[in-house]
Amino acid sequence: MMMMLLGLVKFNLIRCLSTECGIADNSDEARLSYLVIVFGTKEHMLYKTCIGTVIKRTFNDSFSDLVLTSKTCLEKENIRYSGVSSSLSLNWHSAFHGILKILEPIATSHKSAKIPNFALLKLRTPLSLSDGNVPICLPEGRFPYTADVQCYMPHITSEIHFTLQPFFTIKLLPPSEWPEHRAHFPVSETSQLCGTSTIAAFNDDMVDFEKYKIITEGAPLLCRINNTDYQYGIYDWTKLHKVSKTSSRPITIFTNVWPFTASINYFANTNATGIM
Repeated sequence: MMMMLLGLVKFNLIRCLSTECGIADNSDEARLSYLVIVFGTKEHMLYKTCIGTVIKRTFNDSFSDLVLTSKTCLEKENIRYSGVSSSLSLNWHSAFHGILKILEPIATSHKSAKIPNFALLKLRTPLSLSDGNVPICLPEGRFPYTADVQCYMPHITSEIHFTLQPFFTIKLLPPSEWPEHRAHFPVSETSQLCGTSTIAAFNDDMVDFEKYKIITEGAPLLCRINNTDYQYGIYDWTKLHKVSKTSSRPITIFTNVWPFTASINYFANTNATGIM
């Protein structure tokens, strides 16, 4: 089992220096270049809260001040005491980027539509795209349910001096394979994705994320298509679907990023948010 101690030592990777999105090598180590850690401080102590990904600005090839994460990441936190670390290690000597504001998702036209579990963080100081951070690509269409598409979710523990383990492999299920009794499975086909999670380290065919001390808040669903990584989802929750009287099947629910790509691109393509 691969285990990488990050601790107080800055995590150094050989990463792509290009400003194109989604171009990291097809490996767990390289995929880390898409990630940042969003944290909060309390009583002069540092603690991790969630994961984010870097979104590329259309008009700036060198820097980005936008981080995509879950809506619930900082909704109860004071952003004055929160920030972003691009080194995937949390200590007082890390380079922190303060958060200026949380850009709420643009409302949908359907009154009954669930508010999507994503938000953009506008940073006070931008991340350099030449220092190891690689922006992730947003979906160009609906998820293609084909066998050759590989999807992953990062596996980072929630300890202060945390460890990184091999990414979870996610198998997304087409809606036709979702549980039939929707009253007990309140998931939207348009705004959410469902899948099963596996990892050899747990010797488990189907992982229930709620059982482990894993940072799931804001965790991205990364899918590789034509040698490019796209973020198709953000972790939402895990549903234990009862298969029989004696067994249950954990199904991982993700917020589907594709229906909201236009909203995210609006912020990425305009200077209305006051970048740099």
